[in-house]
Amino acid sequence: MDYTMRLPQFLRLYEIRAQRIMWFLGAGSSVAAGLPTAWDLIWQFKKKIYCSEQRVPPGYVSDLGNAAVRARIQHYFDNKGGFPSSGTEDEYSAFFEATYNSDRDRRAFLEPFLATKAPSFGHYVLAHLMKAGKATAVWTTNFDKLVEEAAAKVFGSVASLLTADLGEPDKAERAFTEGRWPLLVKLHGDFHSERLKNTREELQSQDKRMRDCLFNSSKQYGLAVVGYSGRDSSILEVFEAAVDSGGFQNGFFWFKREGDEPFPRVLRLITRLQEKGIEAALIDITNFDELFGDIARFMQGLDQAALASIAPKSARLASSIVPNPSKRPPFIRSNAIPIVSMSSTCRLIECDIGGYEAVQAAIAQANVDIIAQRSKVGVIAFGRDEDLKKAFNPYNIQRLDFHAISGDRLARSSGELSLFYDSLSKALSRIPGIRVKRNRSSCSAIAEAGQVAPETFSGNGVNPIDVVEGMVKSTTIRWCEGVSIQFDHRASRNWLLLRPKIFLDETEGKSEVEILAAKDFVRERLAVRHNREYAAILDGWIKVLFGAERRAVLRAFAISDGSDAVFEIETITGYSGRL
Repeated sequence: MDYTMRLPQFLRLYEIRAQRIMWFLGAGSSVAAGLPTAWDLIWQFKKKIYCSEQRVPPGYVSDLGNAAVRARIQHYFDNKGGFPSSGTEDEYSAFFEATYNSDRDRRAFLEPFLATKAPSFGHYVLAHLMKAGKATAVWTTNFDKLVEEAAAKVFGSVASLLTADLGEPDKAERAFTEGRWPLLVKLHGDFHSERLKNTREELQSQDKRMRDCLFNSSKQYGLAVVGYSGRDSSILEVFEAAVDSGGFQNGFFWFKREGDEPFPRVLRLITRLQEKGIEAALIDITNFDELFGDIARFMQGLDQAALASIAPKSARLASSIVPNPSKRPPFIRSNAIPIVSMSSTCRLIECDIGGYEAVQAAIAQANVDIIAQRSKVGVIAFGRDEDLKKAFNPYNIQRLDFHAISGDRLARSSGELSLFYDSLSKALSRIPGIRVKRNRSSCSAIAEAGQVAPETFSGNGVNPIDVVEGMVKSTTIRWCEGVSIQFDHRASRNWLLLRPKIFLDETEGKSEVEILAAKDFVRERLAVRHNREYAAILDGWIKVLFGAERRAVLRAFAISDGSDAVFEIETITGYSGRL
């Protein structure tokens, strides 16, 4: 059975059915605004329980992006028992409840994540769809106010969007009865509500009237689900009951991130819909913002000028149908590694300090572990708030706030791009066995002899590297195997470009004869590296930097307070096929 549908097909379909398809937003729709994913929170909860129960400092397991650290924590819970297995549907709610039993404490934990975030591009597109009458009802399990804030700016009024939460379920019922649009229904309330629900037991007893409203609306409308994993049984039960009652006649579309596998229960739901002759499918997307960017470009009747003023400024690639494509190898492999997600905000300090040199001098004087750059808006930085204050308090701090890091600022020389390279270099320096060098427009990782074995770069029947460092014959110049790492922003995505290289140690003061001999050595060593050799070396560096898992998370500081630079990396390079 084919579960999938291509996004272009949905766009054509949605153009016709827009007023008959509701939207359902999960936590993934808020990631672009800087909110943590359920995966991030689950591991934060596990870490808190593990450290408190085992009486170990949080720094002992600070690097949650390290698979070995996660394995150590998970081993504890597997042996202890009484908790869901890793990756199960109720893992989030069970660990949240175990970490903070009080509703008040859960609300206090969530509030810092939610209170300071601004809507992303996708939220503004959704608001424009509402204004154009092409998105009537939106359901969400999120606690944030990103949809409301985007709608308030687009409509120019907070009263234009009707919002119903657990405190006022009758609002949702009246809206569907009277056709009052646009409508936002918050199934779990928002984080200001005293009736916030976020535990396994509470999810099961979710307000019946709200669920009944979702069930009844399915008889008239289709549903498009985005950024939602399907972890809440109470929600899936409503979907399943709606299917049994002939619901979703206008279609059921579940958007998922490319490469992710949906829960089996979601696949079973789609299968049941298809067996009843209802149009239902999984649709691969890059992320929430990309999806709504595609919708904005295709749909007629939207305020394109307003959207263009907030849209990411970057080149885009458009999908096109290739006649008679072949699925046989060979494929052309690139050296581009996708950055799945990265910190979208950093700290902004407005104070009376000078330029770059003055900023670095202030950090050195305060002897604190932070990363900071001077930009037009002020000092932008990552690190603990107390360290930031210690460094810049002598310069009369007027404001300590958050600063959004947009893709267009990273696509050119800017303070944000310099901060990116500084934080990436620091995150890489936490990896054992390599030396990290920060260059002007890139950073480099250099293998340490005895720490990185030559066999790491073997594969596909080739052994291209015999040793990782040495002295150039008849000179005093040392050479080392390494990789240059450069950031690129293309096709509305962020990438790391990995370029395996041979680095020469300091050549200043060396004779011209030695320098020429060293350069000849490098050319000769690289000349024999063809496609297979280069691919094996690239694979080796990916393992050294990111490990053997499909995805890796790098953190500059691994802190829970302040602002940390976090990079989620896809460890499979980009490929293109042969016709």
